Amino acid sequence: MNRSRNLLLFSSTVAIVLMLVVLRAPAIAQVSTVDALMLGKAGEEGKCTFEVVVQGTADVQIRGSQGRLATDSGNPAQWRRLECNQPLPYNPGDFKFRGIDGHGQQSLAAVPNSNNGIAVIHIVNNSNKNEGYTGEIEWKGGSGTAWNPPPPNTSRYWGGNETARWNSGWNDADDASWNGESYSNWNSAGSGAAAAAQACQDYVGRRVSREHTEVVNVQMLPDTATIHQGDGGIVRVKGQGQYQSSGGAGGRFEFRCEYDTQTGQIVNSGYHR
Repeated sequence: MNRSRNLLLFSSTVAIVLMLVVLRAPAIAQVSTVDALMLGKAGEEGKCTFEVVVQGTADVQIRGSQGRLATDSGNPAQWRRLECNQPLPYNPGDFKFRGIDGHGQQSLAAVPNSNNGIAVIHIVNNSNKNEGYTGEIEWKGGSGTAWNPPPPNTSRYWGGNETARWNSGWNDADDASWNGESYSNWNSAGSGAAAAAQACQDYVGRRVSREHTEVVNVQMLPDTATIHQGDGGIVRVKGQGQYQSSGGAGGRFEFRCEYDTQTGQIVNSGYHR
C-alpha cells in the first residue's frame, strides 16, 4: 500500500513539474526561408506559385525571388516549393492572389504595393493534422525591382535597417501610468494573472515576428514578466523578449500588454526597442 501511495505521489509530482515547465516555456516564432526556383519566361505578366504544409496558422511572405514562412501556431510550417517566372516587383500592377487547394482558409493579408514589396498570405488550418496548401500570386508589369538601397520604413524590410527603433503600439505618454502602478512577479500570482502573462507573451512574440520580417527568431523572457491586477478583470503585463535577425544582429525589446480575464482576450499591446 505504501509503495502504491509513493508511486502515485511521485507521478503527481512529475506531472506538476512538467506542467510548470510548459507554462514557463518561452514563445518562439518558427521561421524558414527559401529562394524561388525560376521557371518559365519572364515578361509583362508575372506569377509565383507556392506550396507549403501547415498545421495551425502561418504566413507565407514573398518578396522579390525569396519566400519566408512564419508559423504563428501549431506545428512548424514547411516549404514544399516556391516557383516564379520572375521576381515580384516592389510595386506590381494588377496584383492578385488565388488559393488553389487545402482545407481551412487562405487569405491575402498584405499586398506588396503597401507593404514594402512583400506579399503576405495568411493560412488557417484548424484541424489536428498537417495539411498541404497551394496558392498563386499574379501581376502585370510594375516597378521597383531593385532592392538596393532598401525602400522607406525598413523596419519591415527583409534585411533592412536592423538598428532602427521599433515602436509598435507603444505610447510614451502612458509611461507615467504604467510606471506608477505596483507590479509583482507573475509566478507568485494567481492562475488568472499567470494565464494573462502567458497569453501576453505569446501574443507579443507573434506580433514581433509578423511585423518585422528581418527577424528570424523571437524568444520571450518569462523571468522578466511582471503583472498588475486592475479593475474589471483587466491584468496589465510588462516584460521583455529577445530576437535574432537574418543579418546576424540581435537584442532585447520591452513590451506592455493588457489582458481581460473575463473574456480571455488581449485588449491592448505594444512593444519597443
